This record gives sequence, C-alpha cells and structure tokens, in this order.
Amino acid sequence: PFALRVAERRATPSRASALQAGGSLASALSLCRSALAGLREITTTADRGPSAQTERALREAAATLQQLLNGATEASDAQQLRAAAIACIHLTDAISATLRIAEKAPEHGLLPTGDGERALERVHAIVDDALGMLIDSLSAQVAPSLMRAQATEIELNALETETRHKLFDRAVSPEDLRTRMWSSELCAAYEAVGNQLYRITSALSARDDEL
Repeated sequence: PFALRVAERRATPSRASALQAGGSLASALSLCRSALAGLREITTTADRGPSAQTERALREAAATLQQLLNGATEASDAQQLRAAAIACIHLTDAISATLRIAEKAPEHGLLPTGDGERALERVHAIVDDALGMLIDSLSAQVAPSLMRAQATEIELNALETETRHKLFDRAVSPEDLRTRMWSSELCAAYEAVGNQLYRITSALSARDDEL
C-alpha cells in the first residue's frame, strides 16, 4: 500500500466555483459512500435487504448533482464545477453497476472465500478510504490531492491484476470457479469506481485550460 502524505492545496481563483460548492458535492459523495457500504453488506451476507436503501442513496446523490449542474452558469469559473459534477454522476453510475454485480450474491447464493474474500475486503477499504478523503477535502473547501488519487488508482489496478492471478492460477471445481469469477468481476467493478474517484479529483485540480 502507498503511504503518501501530501499536503492538500488551497483553492486558487480558478478552483473557487467548484470548491465553494464543495458542501453539495460532499453531500452527494457521502450518499455514494453509503451506497458502497450497502453493496458491501450484500456481498458479505448474500442478503438483498440493503438493496433498496442503496439504490435510494444513489438516486438522491444523482438528484443533488443534477441540481448543481442545472445551477451552473456558462461563465468560465463554473467549468470546473460542471466537470466535477459530471464526474460524480459517472461515479454513481459505476457504483450502480457494482451493485448489480453484488446482487448476484443473493441471486445465486454466492459468498466470497479465500483470496477472493481478502481481495474484496481490501479493495473496498481502499475505495472507501479514498472516497472519505475526497469528502473531507470538499467539506473543507480545499482541493484534494491529485498525487494521492494517482497512488490510489495505481494500487487498485495492481490489486485487481494480482487478484485475477491468484483466483485463476489453478484448476478448481465448477462451483468454486463460479464464485471466483464473481469475485473477480466485483473487484474489477470496484476498480472502475476508483477510476471515477480519480477523475473527480482531476476535475477539481485541473486548470481552466485543462477542462
């Protein structure tokens, strides 16, 4: 794991519009974090119970982000806010896709074991931690650390590759193979969620000419 301790950067004028709306963005991302917790519960219990609440959190997050987009002006200082809000909407889509995969647990009686269980626990912790740090930065109206986000993305990519190798490096029974395939699919979906978190950070850290 990476242990980067990078000081958060204070907002420059070009970032002011997006970071002043940090409270609304943080609220939407907090709902996304709740949704992640719900799908994690589904994964570990094979219980569909949290699905409705998880979907509701994602709908509320999307509605909050759409309001931000609707309120954004065409002025150049709103470009960053629009880019960040759109990236957050893509995050809700990625989490929704991950939820669909997680719901295969109760549908097919799947529970992660061994390497798959350890990988899913680790990948969830990485994504949840990255999301928490992003929420904290937005709540404080400071730009999140792009270097930290890059380190997280690299770590997720490496973990997903490592997990695939561990899960499929030997022959297993058909039933075990089905569980391993699902675990691998879920890890890849978490990686996609992490990629969207990086894009949100990039949008909040970008200069006007990079948007």
